[in-house]
Amino acid sequence: MEPLPKGGLGGALAKPRRPVIACSVCQIRFNSQSQAAAHYQGNRHARRLKGLEAARGGQEEEEEEEKAKAKRLLYCALCKVAVNSLSQLEAHNKGTKHRAVLEPRVDAAG
Repeated sequence: MEPLPKGGLGGALAKPRRPVIACSVCQIRFNSQSQAAAHYQGNRHARRLKGLEAARGGQEEEEEEEKAKAKRLLYCALCKVAVNSLSQLEAHNKGTKHRAVLEPRVDAAG
């Protein structure tokens, strides 16, 4: 009797390969389409997808965040600082960091 080839019983009895179903965001593979669908609806995938999108479009989100902050009444657009109360805004305006940002602008204007 001849030895079997390394591949097993040969091509005649081999099972056809299933297509690989995988999530490139989460780096995992699935056994079935239903598992993949359940994964794509899940929280873990949503969090990772959101993180990936944030990394790609971080600059755009940052600009949108600043615009939203600017709409608040208690916001220093010069320093990009939002505060909770008027007393905090007054304290910020008297502070060293605010003055350090403000001085170059005053010198350039005057």
